[in-house]
Amino acid sequence: MSIDSMEIKVLRGNQLFDLTPELVAEMFAGMASDEQAKFFNHVDAIASTWNSSFPFQLQWVTDDDGLTLQGRRVMQQIGEYSHFGLVRKIVNQECVK
Repeated sequence: MSIDSMEIKVLRGNQLFDLTPELVAEMFAGMASDEQAKFFNHVDAIASTWNSSFPFQLQWVTDDDGLTLQGRRVMQQIGEYSHFGLVRKIVNQECVK
């Protein structure tokens, strides 16, 4: 399913816009950290219902000609930060025990 095929409109202020990947990105970038965390948690909830695993979706994204070097950097940074955050939590929990 693509955003274009859903034909979703978004009311922003007093203007109506088509929902696009760029608008979703703007909305995500404007979220507070707790909202972004909920966003990723919900992506997991959705992906867990798929017949294929989420890494396949990530592979399709990385194989897409439309993904720029800058987009790849964002994906890389999300992966690195989420990994190191998890490592830090595990280390802190072990230090506490």
